Amino acid sequence: MYEELKKPIRTFLINEKGSSLAVRGYVYPSDGDLEVESIEVDGNEWKEKPRNDLTKEVAEIKTLTELKDSIADAVNNGYPSNPKSFDAYEEYSSIDVTLTALLLEDGNIDLDLARQNSFTDYDSTYESNDEDIVLPEQFQGILNDDEETVLGEYSGSGDSGDYSINDSAENIREKFLIGVRKQFPNIKEQSVFYQIYRDFNEWLTNETEEFVERTPTNFNNEGCFGTVQGTFGTKIVNMATDVNMGFTNGDRHGSIKEII
Repeated sequence: MYEELKKPIRTFLINEKGSSLAVRGYVYPSDGDLEVESIEVDGNEWKEKPRNDLTKEVAEIKTLTELKDSIADAVNNGYPSNPKSFDAYEEYSSIDVTLTALLLEDGNIDLDLARQNSFTDYDSTYESNDEDIVLPEQFQGILNDDEETVLGEYSGSGDSGDYSINDSAENIREKFLIGVRKQFPNIKEQSVFYQIYRDFNEWLTNETEEFVERTPTNFNNEGCFGTVQGTFGTKIVNMATDVNMGFTNGDRHGSIKEII
């Protein structure tokens, strides 16, 4: 299954005059590249050597690149064939990789490639929050279409939330500017309209973040995530969210040990 690892491992060990190799690192399936944390040759930490000979330096870089690429390909294309989602509720967020290889006398390689796959396993229960927030007087009457719009996203991370809430008003920017022009027909300078929008965006972004913080969610839970929806009336904006809950889990699918 992992025959493609044979040549780059053998080449690397021959170049380094070694008989055993250990590589530790991780792969994020979103980009598929192997990030190497450590390499050992014959039990000793390996480091790239400074060379005066440019030809040898290029060859060494090429050998290391081929080794990293071959390990990443084996991790991404091995079992299971698609490491990102092996059922409807599990998706790998990262894969820890440990490769150990022993070059045998007959030229074959005793290979052990271990994968520790992390994913989020979602519960069926969730929390929610729904609030009417009074618009500042200068923004009242500009929007009133009772249509839901996305104001931002959030997810659990460590002890707090990660918010993708930088410009909450971006999705209604054109609507807002049209409403401002109707609300203030005597204003002629375009810069004034855009300043009103910037003030509105700053206010709405802060309110959206504070709304998420008031939502009764345990952000220690790495798997929680949600979207804030906003519906505008003449004097209020209704913010609502459902918090999807989850937890970090893991498996070792794809680990192998064989002679190649």
